[in-house]
Amino acid sequence: MRIAFFFLGMVFFFQANSGINSLTGPVAPCPNGSNQCLVNYSTVLSGFGIVENVVEVKWDFYQNTQLIKTVYSSSFPSTAFPSATAQVLAGTLPTGSVQVSVRVKVFRQIGPNYSFVYFSRSLNFFVGLPAPTSITGASLICPGTSTVYTTATVANAQSYTWEVPSWWQVNGISGPIISGQGQSVNITVPFCDNSRFLREYPSPTYGVVKVKAVSASCGSGGYKQMTINVDYPLVISEVINGDGTLTLSANYTQFYPYIWSTPPNWEVVNNNGYMITYNTFGLEGQVVLRYQSLCGCVFDLAYNHYPPEPPPPPPPPCCELIQAFPNPASERITLRSDGKEIREVWVETDGQFQCVGLAGIEVALDISNLKPGPHILRIKDSNGKFQSLRIVKSR
Repeated sequence: MRIAFFFLGMVFFFQANSGINSLTGPVAPCPNGSNQCLVNYSTVLSGFGIVENVVEVKWDFYQNTQLIKTVYSSSFPSTAFPSATAQVLAGTLPTGSVQVSVRVKVFRQIGPNYSFVYFSRSLNFFVGLPAPTSITGASLICPGTSTVYTTATVANAQSYTWEVPSWWQVNGISGPIISGQGQSVNITVPFCDNSRFLREYPSPTYGVVKVKAVSASCGSGGYKQMTINVDYPLVISEVINGDGTLTLSANYTQFYPYIWSTPPNWEVVNNNGYMITYNTFGLEGQVVLRYQSLCGCVFDLAYNHYPPEPPPPPPPPCCELIQAFPNPASERITLRSDGKEIREVWVETDGQFQCVGLAGIEVALDISNLKPGPHILRIKDSNGKFQSLRIVKSR
C-alpha cells in the first residue's frame, strides 16, 4: 500500500527499504579555461517506508579530509523522480583527489511518533588530469637501439608529453630521438662510439623516462616515470680473504676483455678476468676496470678500497691487580699487590664497611672475627684507587 504525505504543497509516495542505491558522477572532471565546466553528481534513492519525506540533501566536498565546499539540492527526490543532483563548477574545486559525500535527511512518522533519519554515501574522483598509471617497455636499452614505450590511457587526455634525461644529449653525441608524443613513442639512446662514449659515460648508468597527459581544458597532469638502465650495469664486490688478500669480482662473467689497473705498491696474486686477487699490504687504493659490455660499449669502472680499521687498544686497567690467598680462609688472609702499595682495606660485614689501616705490597688481614660466608673487601692503593675483592670466611 502506498501512503500519501503532504509537505509544502507537494505530494510524495514512499515505499519500504529506505537508503541510497548509488552515487554517480564523472571520475575525472576537467575545468576549462574559463572555469565554467558544470559537473553533476547524482544519487538514486530507494523507496521510503511508512510515512517519510526527504527534507534535505546535502553534498560535502573534501580534499585530504578538509571540507572545501558544501552544496544543497534545490529539489528533493520522490518516488516518481528518485534522484537528487549536485551541480558544481569544476573550476571551483582544487585540482587533485577529491571526495564527495552526500547525506539525505528524511522526516519519518509512524502513528503519533516522528523522527529524522539520515542516509549517506561517498565517491572519490580526481579534478583535472591524473598521472598515467603505468609505462610499459624494456627496462634496459643498449646504446644505439630503439625501444617502444606505451603509457596507460588517461580520461579526457588529448595528448601525451614524454621526457628523457638531458644527459643523453650532450657534447655532440647523437641525442635520443622520441618519435611522436602520443600514447606510444619510440625512444633511441645514443650509440657508443667507444672513445667518445667512454669519455662522457665512464660506466653504465640509468635514466628516468617520464610521461604526462595534456588537455586543452585540463592543462597538464602529473608525471608517471620509469627508470631505464642504459647498457648492462656492472657491479664490483670485494672479499677480504683469511690470508689478508683482497679479491675483487664483477657480477657479469661474460663481458670481455677485463683489464684491471693495479694501484702502486699492490701485488697481483691471481687474475681470472672478471675476478682478481691482490695483496694490498694493508694499503688503500683505487682499482679501475676497463671492459666491453654485452651492448658493445667500453667502460671504465672505478672501485675504491679502504683497509678495515684496526681494533681499538684495550682500555688501561683502573688499578693494580690485587690477589687474596688462601681463599677461603678461617683466621688470616694475605693480600698481595703486583704494583702499588696497599694503604686501606674496608671489610664488609652485615652490609656495613669497617676500615682496617694497613701498608705494604703484601699485608695480612685478620678475619677471625668475621661471620662464616662471603664478604667484600674494598682495597685502596697508594694512588687512592679502589679495587673490590670477594673472600670467603670458612668455619
